[in-house]
Amino acid sequence: MKNRYLTDLQVTLFQTTNKTLYSSVSPIYELQQKPVILTGQEIGLKTTQLIQSAKQEVLVLFYKFDVQSDLGRQIYDSLLYLKRKAQETKIPINICILINSLHPVTDFFYRENTDSGLENLQSDDYFNIHFATHETFAFGSLKSKMIIVDGHRATILSGDADATSNRKQHIATMIKGLIVNDMRDDFNQLWFKYTKNQLTALTEDPHNNEHAPSTHVPCFFISKQEKGNPFSLYSPSPYQIALVSAIKKATKCIHVMTPHLNDPYICEALADACNQGIEIKILTRQSHPDMGIILNKIKTEHLNHIQIRYAAMPDDDEPDDIIAKYISVDEILVFVGSSSPDVQDMKYSRVADVIFEDEETVRDFENNIFGKQFQNGTNHYQDAFFQLIMLIDKHYIRIDNNGCIEKSDKLQNMLTDITNSTDEPLNKIQQLIYKSLPILKEPTWINIRNPYSYRDVYNQMIMLGFKSIIDEIVPEDLKLLTNSPYTFKFNANNAEVELVDDREIELRP
Repeated sequence: MKNRYLTDLQVTLFQTTNKTLYSSVSPIYELQQKPVILTGQEIGLKTTQLIQSAKQEVLVLFYKFDVQSDLGRQIYDSLLYLKRKAQETKIPINICILINSLHPVTDFFYRENTDSGLENLQSDDYFNIHFATHETFAFGSLKSKMIIVDGHRATILSGDADATSNRKQHIATMIKGLIVNDMRDDFNQLWFKYTKNQLTALTEDPHNNEHAPSTHVPCFFISKQEKGNPFSLYSPSPYQIALVSAIKKATKCIHVMTPHLNDPYICEALADACNQGIEIKILTRQSHPDMGIILNKIKTEHLNHIQIRYAAMPDDDEPDDIIAKYISVDEILVFVGSSSPDVQDMKYSRVADVIFEDEETVRDFENNIFGKQFQNGTNHYQDAFFQLIMLIDKHYIRIDNNGCIEKSDKLQNMLTDITNSTDEPLNKIQQLIYKSLPILKEPTWINIRNPYSYRDVYNQMIMLGFKSIIDEIVPEDLKLLTNSPYTFKFNANNAEVELVDDREIELRP
């Protein structure tokens, strides 16, 4: 069946009763050109060409914008080029720029975003430029990132045009076809909301290209309303609904590239897919708690079906900040745009995305973006093993310094054996959990309950995502309730103490 996957997603979206956060769900279109995938310097180069080709209109939507950034300067120079062109040809062109800005109270915590530098571009007889901002507190931001030209060509981006994005890994996708007119309509909704004005009608109707040659790359556009009230009732995001539906129907593999991944519904769906044997690869920024949310729901025997990597720069393997948003399912569905599968974007921010159904498009993304970056990433299991070894070694030194020789000797021998092991990182973590916890549990001095070293390492193992291993191989008498009621602080002697029944008890190793 043609467009079977996208049709199923649309049926799910339209059958959902609660559509409070829906902004746009376009029909399924076939693009007039293959989507062009952009990374690095290509984004600025192709964006320059796109803007400079405009004949009637350029629409710009960003969360943050700064002309001092690489992309910001290129957009500014392109608009300046259009201004000179309009003056020379005497053919008018309309520019509408909508950028998120922060409320003065929010500015106290976040960088101000009201002086983009674009204000220096002034309208004249033929160059009509208009600005609008959406003032937001911590919730309800405009995080959609789009540049739309003449109603039939557009770039949808994962990152902003600000200085902090210069070195970050982000992507952009250029598309051409009738779907762009739906993206323009979505921008028009926002424009009217914040300016009380509609966009000027285009003299050349984008639907005139309706019979242009098709690439047979089907896709549709979705966007979500912003919501600034964190206390309002829960409503599902259209992106969340579509992605969870696609994950549940996966039969082979799921690849995720995102800066954040902590939406509970999406994490639950990924964990369920992994427990059914679906191969999952995740590339993200270094965020152990986020990964723990997923890993703690996966059965031990299926942990080898999920690979997690933390983004690193290819040249030096240093940790890198990733802001690319890309998800593929079964090598045929692709989600790209401004949505991160996290709580902030799924519940509060305004975001926009395009979903493609095309195997060749998936291969292009995999070959040009995901595959290379994933290969260069840091393995979560390897990183987690290192984190645990360092933490246990820290406690070994404390225990040894406090004169608990027998316990410290056991820890030292255990660390030496496991560190020298040639097993895979996940197997070494299983050995570490099985062998370290009984030693750390041994009472020392006056602490006859759970020693601090035991609680600290145990909770770190949970945070890193190894609850299923603990549940499976650790005896019941060694398990620890992670929602411990104890409160920790430092006393006047700089010794860590535990508050029990309002009494300070100095912690022993």
